[in-house]
Amino acid sequence: MSTKKYVRDYIIQETYDPAKKKFRQQVSYIGKYYAFREKDERERKKTKIFFTVLTGVSYAAYIPLFLLNTDCGKTWFTMAPLIFLVLPFLFLGMGLYRVLTATDRNTREHRDKTEDRMKTVNVIDIILTGLALIGHIVYSALGYDKGADFWYYPLTLVILGAAILMLTRCGRLAMDEVTEG
Repeated sequence: MSTKKYVRDYIIQETYDPAKKKFRQQVSYIGKYYAFREKDERERKKTKIFFTVLTGVSYAAYIPLFLLNTDCGKTWFTMAPLIFLVLPFLFLGMGLYRVLTATDRNTREHRDKTEDRMKTVNVIDIILTGLALIGHIVYSALGYDKGADFWYYPLTLVILGAAILMLTRCGRLAMDEVTEG
């Protein structure tokens, strides 16, 4: 019950505890439940592994970009987009956590924060990584690249490729309402 958007999905029930001779308030979920559209357990597992591996690859390519002591790392138009990528990467990890903890009965909040978050984060990731690549291309075109910035291109392309692949597979995270019965 984190935001007002989902407040109608919950109800507060008061129960009497005779042992303590007090009333207790309990929050219960009364909203609809959702499950992945993909019913095959193997396919769901493959999807979870796919997103886990690509998120790990993105993180593994992102960290060395700041550890490399290159000239392009000292210019704002190549590094600023990558610095702003910190928050989308944080939300990518949070979205991955939602993907991995999804069960056969997910709340509306869990559904929204799984599929929607992964789509949004990957779009922002593509935009910022693309801006960083454009900045480095401009940096190279101006003649500042002395060849020592070689690792900048492949690492940035790995992040961009992983984001594109995850965005194309976000449809596999779609959830439908679960009918009781």
